[in-house]
Amino acid sequence: MPKPDRSWIRAWTIASTIPTILIAGVIGGYLLGRWVERRWSVAPWGMVGGLILGLVVGGREAWRLFQQLQPPPGTKDA
Repeated sequence: MPKPDRSWIRAWTIASTIPTILIAGVIGGYLLGRWVERRWSVAPWGMVGGLILGLVVGGREAWRLFQQLQPPPGTKDA
C-alpha cells in the first residue's frame, strides 16, 4: 500500500511559521532597542535600530523558510 502524500502538511507548517517569525523579530528588536536606550541613554535611536535589526533578521529567516517551500531546481512541479 503506497504512503499517502503528506507534503502539504510540511508546506502548511512552514508557511504558517513565516508570520510568526516576522512578528517575533520585530518584537525582539523592539525589546533589545529599549534595553539599549535604558543602558546607554540613546533614545530614540536604540529602539529604531532595534526595530530595523529585528525586521532584517525576521525577514532573513522568513526568506529561508520560504525557500524551503520552493521545489528543488530541475524537478517537475506536480
